[in-house]
Amino acid sequence: MRRIIGLAGALVLGGCVAAQPTQSGFLGDAALLSPPRQEGAARLQSFRDEPALLALSRVAIAPSRATQQAQEGWTPAELAPLLAEIDAELCRELSERFEITDDPAAIRVRAAVTAVARTGQASSLVAAAASQAIPGPGSVRLPFGLGGLSAEAVAEDPVTGAIVAQLTWARRAQLALDAGSLSPIGDAHRMAEPFADAFGRVLAVEGASPAAARNPERCPGFAAADAGRFIAARLTGLHMVPAAESPDMDNSRDDPAPSEAGSVREPGRSSDAAAERPET
Repeated sequence: MRRIIGLAGALVLGGCVAAQPTQSGFLGDAALLSPPRQEGAARLQSFRDEPALLALSRVAIAPSRATQQAQEGWTPAELAPLLAEIDAELCRELSERFEITDDPAAIRVRAAVTAVARTGQASSLVAAAASQAIPGPGSVRLPFGLGGLSAEAVAEDPVTGAIVAQLTWARRAQLALDAGSLSPIGDAHRMAEPFADAFGRVLAVEGASPAAARNPERCPGFAAADAGRFIAARLTGLHMVPAAESPDMDNSRDDPAPSEAGSVREPGRSSDAAAERPET
């Protein structure tokens, strides 16, 4: 009996190991980052130039990328919904505070996926069935097959190269409240929203005026929130990931300025993917 209890405890502890924020080289100056800290279930490091943010009113959002390490073990088609979701969530979050523009002279926001932990599909299905039998709201997960996301974001002046804000963020799925998914990218896909929220908080400075009134259309060119997926998730207890688009998709919009991060590639623009999977 002691052995069984000990094994169960080890599994639970293993399932709760926190992901650590990455420093992939995507950010402009990692030396500016704060020490790592915990915010809810996420670990993060951040930097912001408050005087510059007080004057900030418009931002241009470049298409998200995946670093070469993050692409290992994934096809472009698998990563495409994740990158599209990060783009959409960043736009929804930042449009509450700033005007979203394609002006190449505006402060540019770039984001990169730096690691993706695979979601266990079979364990998610078992956990969803168990959650349906447990009274009350929320979901429970088995202590294995917990996916996660590590990502980085930076806001910079495209003319001077000055860094206005940056964030490195990581989160793993939790044993309680985080619904599983039948998609191997499911947990990471769901975490696009809290990642975007965290970056929005980094950019939010007391005293700044929200720009939502100047941006009534919010996020044209980005996918709208899918009510059907939300309803299906409530009925099944599983997070729904939209079907992958063709790897040759053009991201539905142009990068407002070219990226300097030579080690970062966009799924759909590369023909190779290493067989080795990222550590989970």
